[in-house]
Amino acid sequence: MKQIKKDGFYNAITSVGTSRDKGTQNTFSASVRLRSEYIDAVYAESAIFARIVDLKPEDGLRKWIDFNHDNADEINDRLHDLQAKKHMRKAAKRERLHGGSVIFADIDDGQTPDMPLNIDRIKRINYLQVIEKDYISPANSQRGLESELFQLSSNQESMLIHRSRLAILPGIEISDDFTLNNNGWGEPVARRVLNSVQRLEMLNHVTSALSQDFIISHWGMDGLNELIDSDDEDTLKARLDAKRIGVSITNDVVTDSQDSYNKIVTNVTGIDTLRDALERDLVQVSGYPHTKILGESPGASLSGAGSSQEKDYNQVISAYQEDKLRDIIQWILNLITAEIKAERVKFTFAPLDEPDMVTLADVHLKQAQADQIYYNMGLPETAIFESRFKEAYSLHTKYDDDIESQVQQIEAQLNGNANQAPTA
Repeated sequence: MKQIKKDGFYNAITSVGTSRDKGTQNTFSASVRLRSEYIDAVYAESAIFARIVDLKPEDGLRKWIDFNHDNADEINDRLHDLQAKKHMRKAAKRERLHGGSVIFADIDDGQTPDMPLNIDRIKRINYLQVIEKDYISPANSQRGLESELFQLSSNQESMLIHRSRLAILPGIEISDDFTLNNNGWGEPVARRVLNSVQRLEMLNHVTSALSQDFIISHWGMDGLNELIDSDDEDTLKARLDAKRIGVSITNDVVTDSQDSYNKIVTNVTGIDTLRDALERDLVQVSGYPHTKILGESPGASLSGAGSSQEKDYNQVISAYQEDKLRDIIQWILNLITAEIKAERVKFTFAPLDEPDMVTLADVHLKQAQADQIYYNMGLPETAIFESRFKEAYSLHTKYDDDIESQVQQIEAQLNGNANQAPTA
């Protein structure tokens, strides 16, 4: 008889791995797509849900950007006039809430909005405007968000806009087929977290309801059934009023010797365990650490793990800045420098966890000492200056190919001096 071999875990007695295994009967069912009105209502009322949506855009833009430029003051003035930071924050929140948004730049370049932007002929950036995905879509649905033209449709106006005049935040990318069936857009973060938020909010409501009935007064009244049967409402009301008066005046309960009175305490054992499980679930689906999503300061409930989570969170925000915000900020800066006829700007994001002034001063002092060593050993002064101050202050020393070998010789000599054993 041929021996049958099966891979994996199999147990005929417990049914594990067989067709009778209960675990194999679980299937995933896609939820109904959420309407924008419903998501807006949840966002307006649920502080936890709003926090999940807002945190990344808020913290990603909180410290803003740093750059050095000959026209820095003029560029910053234009950023302020256009309310660039405000519009970016709004667009990023709308992307996470509804699954997509765009920033439209109304620009006077001598052409209509449906024509490709001529960046060399920009006379004036009139304004920036955030448009939610429900009001704008690719004119060529087969190309999705790569379409050259987008159709703007709203109660106020309807027009075609060329893609070069838009900064697009596409939402969560699912697949090409999904995007084509979703009018070119991805999905909102809201859809992934809403169930977890609802479960935690429900527990909060249940806990609140239990607290109102945490202690229930129980009166055992002798002869109650006879009073009800005889419809003697006046006597029943009089006895109840006497008990209430006794409680309110003496803080004691006075009853007939045949009556009884006691308080029943609602059993809430297990609620803390259930809350911990729901909070862990919320942390997992939101992508935020415990310290951020629950509004606790580092170390408040996690001891030393709080500071570690803060560092992890800053790394998450840094990745979000590079993935979602950098290209849009650079696009706006390119428009501004083209408008004022200046060289393009390179920027860095301001550090999320800036060191205190004493630490910062110590870092700059040590870097200045290292620069002096580099200079004394032959590194050109211009290379040091441009590395440190050409853009935002940087600790990285940059150089071109002409002096690369020279820098390598300097570093080799420095390493040799550090490794040399001291003489007696």
